[in-house]
Amino acid sequence: MDLNDVAWASSRAWAPGVNKYNGTYYMYFSAEAQIGVAVRKIDFIDNRPVVNVENNF
Repeated sequence: MDLNDVAWASSRAWAPGVNKYNGTYYMYFSAEAQIGVAVRKIDFIDNRPVVNVENNF
């Protein structure tokens, strides 16, 4: 999700949390001292680690 897709906020988006309930994903996040939720029914695909010890990221 990109902050440009959030009509009610233009800065300070952080701290997302994702939960799956009855086959639907809910991503809760904060932006501009408010709490938003993005909803998606398609499964996410795990392609590779974002952080790994081999490349010191």
